[in-house]
Amino acid sequence: MDQYLYRSILEDELLQTLDHYEMEYSQIFFMYDNDPKHKAKSVVQWLIDQEISVLDWPAQSPDLNPIENVWGQVKRRLARFEEQPKSLAELWDRAVKVFYEITEDECLSLFETMPHRMAEVIKAKGGWIKY
Repeated sequence: MDQYLYRSILEDELLQTLDHYEMEYSQIFFMYDNDPKHKAKSVVQWLIDQEISVLDWPAQSPDLNPIENVWGQVKRRLARFEEQPKSLAELWDRAVKVFYEITEDECLSLFETMPHRMAEVIKAKGGWIKY
């Protein structure tokens, strides 16, 4: 993915989501990490043009968002398939299937780890932790 594809996704998916929920663009804070495609001038300018504020995010900061752990579970479950998918559609079908197999209890357990994870980040002075 490059900055142009990323911006295209924002134009399609982000704006449609905000419109669907009738959210004012100027009333939200958008958050992303410091990946170069996220910080590209074309993306930054597009967000400015849409009047979407961006939450500053420190470089090399740990990602404490529990969804990252859910994506990790999806990736591990996809790796359990004996054969590689034969098409993008088959990969998508598998990803949807394993995503919906993740239980509510599994998600809740990720949230319950937050106090410990935050304590670890503080102990590491904002550096990398093992989550």
